[in-house]
Amino acid sequence: MRWKPGDQIVVYEMWGRGVACARPVTVVEDVATYLALYSHPGVKIATRGIPNRRSLSFSERIEMMIRGVDPTASVFREVFTPSHSHVLMLTPPDSGHAVWLFWSQDWEFKRWYVNLQSPLRRVRHGVQLHDHVLDIIARPDMSWTWKDTDEFEALIARGFFSAEQESSIRDEAAQMVHTIESVGRPFCDGWADWRPEASWATPLLPDDWSEVDGTEAGTS
Repeated sequence: MRWKPGDQIVVYEMWGRGVACARPVTVVEDVATYLALYSHPGVKIATRGIPNRRSLSFSERIEMMIRGVDPTASVFREVFTPSHSHVLMLTPPDSGHAVWLFWSQDWEFKRWYVNLQSPLRRVRHGVQLHDHVLDIIARPDMSWTWKDTDEFEALIARGFFSAEQESSIRDEAAQMVHTIESVGRPFCDGWADWRPEASWATPLLPDDWSEVDGTEAGTS
């Protein structure tokens, strides 16, 4: 079963055994080559992410990330995404990454963002993924930099990821660096000129969003 353009679904970002963030999005395309999702500016999400994480010391941040494996470590709160940023998420099937595009409020293209993550799993209301911490930022001129390498390496040292997971994440990251440097897909496909349908309303989380495959979001 595939979704239609304009359908509203939920992206469940997992951390350990529970949901860290539930984000309502609009389906752009759901085809054999990718699932394209639009995150509207100022959309309301439910999150258990670490508040003001950059204000913590590095060691405090890592400890909180380790403790976040316990789904009872924090409670959900509702927050709004930035009202000045349009985001498009492109995820190939069975892949260990998604490519995000960021625009300003008036549609000036800002950057590409490669999110290293588990392959998407389709669940009730939407899709589920586990974030792998390590990311890549690519500018419009295709120059690029790593993001969160310090957190990734610290979690590796603490055994948060298995040796098999670490190898898979590093391989996926290397492949995406090659794709960026060679301007392969999706970077060459004209997505920076994409715009949403004017009729698409800002999505909302459904009342029963926390029920994922019949279980509560904290213990899926």
